[in-house]
Amino acid sequence: MSTPLKDTIADRIHSVLPSEAGLSRDDLIALIEVPSDAKLGDYAFPCFRLAKTLKKAPPLLAQELVAKLGADAKATGPYVNFFIDYGQLAKNILANALTGAAFKVTPARKLPRTMIEFSQPNTHKAFHVGHCRNVALGDALVRMNRYLGYDVVAANYIGDEGTHIAKCLWYYMKFKPGAKPEGNAGEWLGGFYTAATQMVEDAPDDLKIIYQKEISTILQKIEGRDPAITKLWEETKEWSMDSFREIYSWLGVKFDHYFYESEVTDEARKIVEDGLKSGVFVNSQGAVGVDLNDLGLGFCMVLKSDGTTLYSTRDLALARRKFEEFKIERSIYVVANEQELHFKQVFKILERMGFPQVKNCHHLSYGLVMIPSGKMSSRLGNVIYFSALREGLLNQVKEVAFKDLDTSGWSASEVDDTAQKIAVAAIRYGMIASDPKKTIIFDMPQWLSFVGDTGPYLLYTYVRMRSILRKGEFTGTDVGYVDSAVFQGAEEKALLKRIINLNATVERAVNDQAPAPLACFLFDFCQEFNSFYAKTSILKQDDPARKNTYLVLVAALAETLKTGAGLLGIDVPERM
Repeated sequence: MSTPLKDTIADRIHSVLPSEAGLSRDDLIALIEVPSDAKLGDYAFPCFRLAKTLKKAPPLLAQELVAKLGADAKATGPYVNFFIDYGQLAKNILANALTGAAFKVTPARKLPRTMIEFSQPNTHKAFHVGHCRNVALGDALVRMNRYLGYDVVAANYIGDEGTHIAKCLWYYMKFKPGAKPEGNAGEWLGGFYTAATQMVEDAPDDLKIIYQKEISTILQKIEGRDPAITKLWEETKEWSMDSFREIYSWLGVKFDHYFYESEVTDEARKIVEDGLKSGVFVNSQGAVGVDLNDLGLGFCMVLKSDGTTLYSTRDLALARRKFEEFKIERSIYVVANEQELHFKQVFKILERMGFPQVKNCHHLSYGLVMIPSGKMSSRLGNVIYFSALREGLLNQVKEVAFKDLDTSGWSASEVDDTAQKIAVAAIRYGMIASDPKKTIIFDMPQWLSFVGDTGPYLLYTYVRMRSILRKGEFTGTDVGYVDSAVFQGAEEKALLKRIINLNATVERAVNDQAPAPLACFLFDFCQEFNSFYAKTSILKQDDPARKNTYLVLVAALAETLKTGAGLLGIDVPERM
């Protein structure tokens, strides 16, 4: 991975190379390595590839480069070794970290206007623990992209049409007419969907046909905006939306724009009409679609034989609205891996429709969240609803985590605020710390642990840093003098590099379209700090200048950790 120090060294080498060397800056970055023996230097550039091009012996080339590079470069056989002045580096980096200047990124070029579409829950279904992975991934991507300077629109595409809603309303009208929500409205409605699904599946064949026709009729009425069904649909939809907004508020997630499937239904039909005229779409046995068999993507239907639209049709309409109305140049869809084929088909159709922006459309595919008993399903009703998840997290935080905390003198609001931060850190970090493509198992006790690769461990480390600063009576103003001798130690150097490398790590995570690299970076950072602290008596230093230098370092590390955690959507408490 490229880092600021490697970038600087590569720039220096590139500036003294002859044009016939044929190595770009990126080539040089890839070649620079860390010597196995720290005594040889902090970084090394091997001259073997350069020697082949320039037809000179590698040791001779190393000596010639050193003569041009300066005193901090030394030739060792075929290598040019670089020695970093960490004392001087520390003076520059620590002050910038404390003022926040180190965490302000100025893009080197104009970045494309980006829409990150995530969450996308279906109304009339319960929001469960599995949905949290999408929210955590998408919100972290929004935060990281904005940090790097992208103009980001955070969007939520609400599924407020479709068979699942027709099933829910069918059950409501048939068996619970006029009933009002009990408890969590979204979960209450989701129970109707589950009950309807089970009732249809268990019905005798003759009754099943009747039920399916009744549900299909409701679906057609929803899309056709039948007055009676529309009133009920809009009222029940708002019950779901109120539930979603409460969840997003608790998780600390904000959206710039909400799209609704129902808003693009007419546009979707118009796209079908236009596509038939242009030849992009074809009729097939009463339905309309696109033949993508030559690409191994099958036949993608965009209009069913009964005249109703599909997810694919509405995604085409939504994409066109993004490109034309919102002027989006880069679009990221955070959707589970079950929809991989769907997005391959949609992107290929958009290409055939003539949208050049499709080359910057990306599907962030992620694996499912499982519970110990297996896959969750709203249809089967074996899910951990969000209300139960939140209650369970908060209860365990107060019963387990707070058991060892001295909260005397804390107000009730501080207890509740800290408990929420721990709970949110646990769920967010647990959802994003792994490769998105991997299936994960939700394990509440493990995710809430203050030991190991967890969100609460990040909080624990930050709070430890803040405690050190309070005990050391660090005011934040004593940053003028830094004792360079402190940064001769390997651990101090490594921690200084953590501050320097945060931005490069965020850039890598954005390029990977996954926050896992940043989560891994922060976990390793916390381990390094805690190991360093166990060996170093920061508060018992006899030399005031050395003690102050350590406190400045801890303060800068705390700001780095707070910034990185914030990009994952994790808000840190000041004490625990």
